[in-house]
Amino acid sequence: MPRQHGHPATSVASPAHPILTQYRAIEAVCLEMLTAARSDDWARVSELQASSRALIAEVRSAGERVSLKGCDHQERFRILRRILVIDGEIRKLSQPWQRSLDEMFAPRTPRTGSSAGHP
Repeated sequence: MPRQHGHPATSVASPAHPILTQYRAIEAVCLEMLTAARSDDWARVSELQASSRALIAEVRSAGERVSLKGCDHQERFRILRRILVIDGEIRKLSQPWQRSLDEMFAPRTPRTGSSAGHP
């Protein structure tokens, strides 16, 4: 008897929660913002930022009524972590002076083999 192949949408689990579509839209806009920032197109970054704010407002209003479970919850956190990484990259590009501050306040590792503390 030949093996039957299931439909891709039904082969793994139930479909993801619709709110994840909104989170993915925010992630996509953030990626576009990063691309624009890397191209030094700050006007485009600003436009996309306005779009992301609108999407975030939609998620916030819907999020109060949504309870995610299992894989959907994990996917939401994956998307949020990715958005934070993208945001950090955009901030580095938009505020290069901050990099020198980060380096100045970074903890220093002690040198090995130094004579500090020896008479």
